[in-house]
Amino acid sequence: MMKPTLLAAIALLTVTPWAVAQEQPLTAGSGAGSTEMSSADVALTIDPYANHQFRTTIKDSGGTDMAVTRAGTGVNIGLKVAPQLTLNLGLLAEYSRYQFDNIPGVLGVEKRTLHAMIVRVAPGLDYRISDTWAIFGGVTADFSGEMGASGEKTDTYGGFLGVRYKYSKDLSLVVGVAAREGLEDHGSVTPMIGVNWQITEDLRLTTSGANLGAEVKLTKSFGSDWSLSLATGYESRAYRLDDRAPVVEGILREARVPMTVALECTPLPGLKVRLDVGAVVFQRMQVDDRVGNELFHREANCSPFTGVSASYRF
Repeated sequence: MMKPTLLAAIALLTVTPWAVAQEQPLTAGSGAGSTEMSSADVALTIDPYANHQFRTTIKDSGGTDMAVTRAGTGVNIGLKVAPQLTLNLGLLAEYSRYQFDNIPGVLGVEKRTLHAMIVRVAPGLDYRISDTWAIFGGVTADFSGEMGASGEKTDTYGGFLGVRYKYSKDLSLVVGVAAREGLEDHGSVTPMIGVNWQITEDLRLTTSGANLGAEVKLTKSFGSDWSLSLATGYESRAYRLDDRAPVVEGILREARVPMTVALECTPLPGLKVRLDVGAVVFQRMQVDDRVGNELFHREANCSPFTGVSASYRF
């Protein structure tokens, strides 16, 4: 089974996206971001993204090469049902295309293109106790598999519960716990720790939920419309393979640590556009059989990536 490392614990703080202090620290997050409730009763955020990891060689694999392309969209809805109570719904759909060349060993083929999907549904609630304290919680349902995989074998479930504390106008903290089952593994129970710290007027440190992991980010603002950030994080994915795969109904697991430089602009009110460049400095690929017994795992060499994303808040 894939075991977490110290690097993963530091970068991720939790493997579930709701664990960290969002950019708006006293609102409930979701799998793809956070929904900020204002005076309106309903808030809606849409977060499309796409990225490409350029070809890399998997170590000790006889020359196997790999490239990964991803695209997805998160949708977050917040409904204020009482002055202090907000119901939230987070939705995420992500498509991944893995291109493997010169595959030895257990997969038994020279080339393979794997098309996979992850769909996440995450209802939750946020209760504001006071101006400084709030509690949040919810459940998650994930469906993750190669195109064509049996639907009833792709589902996993989890939950999260935490509190947010606004220490001052410049510093907010999150603590809590998240529980999550995995595809044919023992799952995890993870402490949640997060921070949102406005260090100076134009410099901010945040931990925030990435789509399938989390990141630590330092952001420098240049006026109200431009910012530059440095970020690192940890991402974890697992897919049920279909019954035509060389490992029938097996599991492909990926864990990776990207380091990112991002340029973000706000061309219109409510709209943010971001360009990412960086490198995947750690990546581990693992294949298990249908009941979760590890068949092999390998790490990949460092490789560059680029991406683009947007966020529109109605």
